[in-house]
Amino acid sequence: MAEAQIKKALNGGKLSGIIIAGCILIDVVAGSVFGLSVLKIPTPIGMEWLSWMAVAAGIAALFAGSVVGYLSHEVFHKAASADGAVKFLMQDGVYASVRHPFYASLMMISLGLALLFQSLVLFLGFLIVVFILVRESRIEEKILENTFGGEYFRYRQKSGMFFPKLLRLK
Repeated sequence: MAEAQIKKALNGGKLSGIIIAGCILIDVVAGSVFGLSVLKIPTPIGMEWLSWMAVAAGIAALFAGSVVGYLSHEVFHKAASADGAVKFLMQDGVYASVRHPFYASLMMISLGLALLFQSLVLFLGFLIVVFILVRESRIEEKILENTFGGEYFRYRQKSGMFFPKLLRLK
């Protein structure tokens, strides 16, 4: 029962991809076909460097999100059976410090796209993705708590939800 619930909860990643793809499509159509520049984040006059900083930050976020996504995918395949059911609690690799690294990668990628293209539509998509993935993560955490009990509770204490805990309070 819990395995089916975990597989169902993992659909947040697919939904996030659809939202971002839709936002990119809207942004491209609005900009290219209709010439709507109102959907772009305006750069203040005399501060063009800010636009270049956003592009650089966007590229960095895309790269980081891609690397984290790849690494989390590799570890997840070791813990998942052929039907997608989770066999054990993942605590290796990127999962050692982050409970939901794949979701974090999707957030980084969607933010990176919004910064790179400086698009209000993509920024809205990023906010929607964050909302969906936080919701999905909370559902998954309840399921994992019920499935793995104290082991998951201890893992949760030492790891961050989407990003590593910087300060460990005792």
